[in-house]
Amino acid sequence: MASEIVLDPDLIAFAAQAGFRLHDDITSLTLADAGGEIRYTIAAVPDGYLLTRAERAEEPEELMWAATLGYVEIMLVELMSPAIEHRRLPRIKLPYGWDEAADGFAPFRADGRWAGLRRDGVELPVRLVDGGILHPVIQYSHLLAGSLRELINSFSSPDGTPLLRDHVRESSDR
Repeated sequence: MASEIVLDPDLIAFAAQAGFRLHDDITSLTLADAGGEIRYTIAAVPDGYLLTRAERAEEPEELMWAATLGYVEIMLVELMSPAIEHRRLPRIKLPYGWDEAADGFAPFRADGRWAGLRRDGVELPVRLVDGGILHPVIQYSHLLAGSLRELINSFSSPDGTPLLRDHVRESSDR
């Protein structure tokens, strides 16, 4: 029996371009690269969705919780984007400092190691594991500027348009 987690067809196509394939089971859906070296798993939990990442034989690590699948799909685009570098696209480098959130967003510390975002003062139903020096919640705020399709186009574009043009870095800027 397959899970009831259904990803946007545009995300599935992007994942395929990045070399990831879907693996479905009863309670979760996993996107894994060709050798299963990197695995992103979305599990349905009582109040939303939990996204984890595992490499090789390691145990999965929590990355994100969201009340709706759309928020998880946005994160997956960014997570899989380095795998499309073989297409010689420039690297997108998003800000990660606590004071570098996208316009209109404010980060906050949630329970324990989790951080959240407010957009124009309204708390979003999303939490990301906070990395200490690197703050994924800040990077994530820059991904929320448009639709999933626009985000995929931005990571697939040589100049980061339409959404991420200000974050394109030449290979020497990594």
